[in-house]
Amino acid sequence: MSLRLDRLGERISSLRPGKAEGKVVSVTGVTLTATGLEASIGEVCRIMGLGGRILAEVVGFREGRSILMPLGVPRALVSTRPA
Repeated sequence: MSLRLDRLGERISSLRPGKAEGKVVSVTGVTLTATGLEASIGEVCRIMGLGGRILAEVVGFREGRSILMPLGVPRALVSTRPA
């Protein structure tokens, strides 16, 4: 059993986070809408704002766009910033 866990730990250590890039196109209430972002529900994205980065979780999809919920205060976001 321990050998299997060691192998699993090695495989997990070798994983690299994926990189997908999209663009925030709107902010409605507390949600953000992004295009071009290939991510699954529950994935966390970094969004570049004028004041730095914030994290947002993918919570849904609408008309081919990703709906994101910020995990912090979305200060200084501009709709043309990369997501």
